[in-house]
Amino acid sequence: MTNTRKTNRGAIIMIIIVLMLTKQTAFAGIQQNDIGINSIHIGFTKMLEKQKEQKQKAIEKQKKIEQQKQKKLKQKKLEEQKTKTEKKDVASNKSYQGNFKITEYCSACNTPTNSTQTASGRYVPNYTVASSDFPLGTILYIDGIGERRVDDTGCRSGIIDLLISTSDGKCHCNLCTHRQVWIIK
Repeated sequence: MTNTRKTNRGAIIMIIIVLMLTKQTAFAGIQQNDIGINSIHIGFTKMLEKQKEQKQKAIEKQKKIEQQKQKKLKQKKLEEQKTKTEKKDVASNKSYQGNFKITEYCSACNTPTNSTQTASGRYVPNYTVASSDFPLGTILYIDGIGERRVDDTGCRSGIIDLLISTSDGKCHCNLCTHRQVWIIK
């Protein structure tokens, strides 16, 4: 049974009690007892006020839920717009260079062995690449891999060699694929 039905049933019972008290006093010829009727009236009024408060709380709760939904929706739209803007910015700043063979190298397979020296002097595993097709310092975007900087040379034209990290001194280079490449900067 819903709260509304319970409340309506209570209100009806209160009305019946008031009518019965009024009827009994009238039949007996006794003067109405103002205190008893007033008590019932006050109880009935309090019950109606409580109903009104409960309805108001339910409305406020629903408004708060709706505001939270609107806020989340607005944040989601802003994030989508930000992502679209970032993609447009990257796309507009890219210059397509073609399809390159992508390989890996590490300090274990460098000559001399375990050398961390690159042509630019920078050694940043998982960010540095070697290429003879681009000047040192060029920032590339490699499809499926991400952004990388040309900090080394020493490979043939048409190949981009990714510097990977190795912690045990052994070579773990195994990537050999073809990817599309863009210059970002």
